[in-house]
Amino acid sequence: MVGPEWLRWILVVAMVAATGYHLARGFRAWRSMRGPLPLTDLWHAFMGVGMALMALGLTHRDAAWWLLAFAIPTLLFAGRGLDRYVVGGLGPAAHDLRRVVVGLAMCWMLAAPMAMTMPAGSGDVGDVARPAALPGPGHGMGTMPSADPAVVAGLLGSVTVLLLVAVAALAVRSTRMMLQPGRVVVGGAPVPARRSAEPASWHGCQAAMQVATAVMLATMV
Repeated sequence: MVGPEWLRWILVVAMVAATGYHLARGFRAWRSMRGPLPLTDLWHAFMGVGMALMALGLTHRDAAWWLLAFAIPTLLFAGRGLDRYVVGGLGPAAHDLRRVVVGLAMCWMLAAPMAMTMPAGSGDVGDVARPAALPGPGHGMGTMPSADPAVVAGLLGSVTVLLLVAVAALAVRSTRMMLQPGRVVVGGAPVPARRSAEPASWHGCQAAMQVATAVMLATMV
């Protein structure tokens, strides 16, 4: 992640707090055998760990493995969301679809730098990489034309902006839900809130993760 050091550590602290909350929540649900299945909380906890490491720049060496680790649960949530949409419509599927959007954003933040190479002596700054042209004639690709680096960068930037807008919209929604406690939506179904900080905590952690994702995407634009 490209950004000031203080911003990195703010994101790390927020993600560690969100991870601890979701681990405790999932463990509590597992012990009591009530409430939602721990799958969603484990996913959020895993995302918190991954985002904290990404903010510190510790995922670039094993980016391919991290990409696979995020892609698998994202596909699982996409499949479950599709099943819920077919059975009950958009309402029951909305929760999984929101997880898919954030999961896609995480995968993109890992995949986009892998699609770009850094020639030696190119004068890179921080984590920024420049797009390299694809092999052209005389490089084992027949008559395949080389890609214009500006076009490649433009396409990558467009996808990044699209994901940024989607994640920012989710962050606004989660913040609004956090400030208006009363129920917590889990698995696509509203669960009445007890006299506790559970709904606000849930939506607050969602907002924190979504804001962190949006900030990381913004540094890529």
